Amino acid sequence: MDIRSTSQHLVVRIGDQVVAASERSLVLYECGCCYYDIGGGNRAAWSYEDAWDEVRRVCGMVSFEPDEIEVSLGGVRLRLDSGQKVVSHGVDRNLDLDEARGPGK
Repeated sequence: MDIRSTSQHLVVRIGDQVVAASERSLVLYECGCCYYDIGGGNRAAWSYEDAWDEVRRVCGMVSFEPDEIEVSLGGVRLRLDSGQKVVSHGVDRNLDLDEARGPGK
């Protein structure tokens, strides 16, 4: 798990509608959260309902998946790097490496 602060302005849009904006964003790399559908984005946002003590500072915040909806940070649209994929799963899901790679890979 890695949590980092950023001073860049975060903007999340669905089409032309701004659904979130922040000057005090955190970047979190982790799995095992509650996921939500937003507009046409399937599992496009997630949050911790009850965060662990080590990550208590993100409790009550919402994170957005840049592969599902438009997310901009510092005026630059976030995109997944080539070959990168967001795989949503819970703590007890036991996702294995072959499943994370996807079918036929």
